[in-house]
Amino acid sequence: MLVQVERTGADQRASGFIHADDVKEWLLTAGFDEAEIAIKTAEQNDLSQPENQDLLSPTNRVRAIITKSALQEGWDSHASARFRAAMSSCTFCVSASASAL
Repeated sequence: MLVQVERTGADQRASGFIHADDVKEWLLTAGFDEAEIAIKTAEQNDLSQPENQDLLSPTNRVRAIITKSALQEGWDSHASARFRAAMSSCTFCVSASASAL
């Protein structure tokens, strides 16, 4: 699942917009565990961890990727290609809004 949020900066959490940490907390309460959630922002890149390198691997535990604008801006070509391949089989991609949480 891909979740696109409105804010990611450490100083932006209380701004009234959906923040990456808000979504992560919500996913944890919904039953996801920590290893199943990856945040990809300018400040944090959980997808760079060795265990998260191959999103298509049957042993990869990532089930939700939280991002702000990486898809709009584009990632480096290697990460972008892996991500596009993984998302081509994505059955549920969502853009988070305040009303959704």
